[in-house]
Amino acid sequence: MTTVAPHHTSRECSACGRRRDITLAVRVYRCGCGLVLDRDVNAARNVLQRAMCPNPGGDTPERAEHQRRAGAVLPASA
Repeated sequence: MTTVAPHHTSRECSACGRRRDITLAVRVYRCGCGLVLDRDVNAARNVLQRAMCPNPGGDTPERAEHQRRAGAVLPASA
């Protein structure tokens, strides 16, 4: 079993990683990258991604590819 820190999972875009300050009343997560998901589905995807890539600041290949396509500036890998 893997444990995952749940902090900000419903506020962080599961596609591009941007964080939005939204209240619990907001049930649909909408991001500037184009992602539109139920807030809980977005959070679940973030939990899954964190479990698959547990290193802090790490991204899954899918998220990195989405960021590249969206024109995000990614940090150079060490």
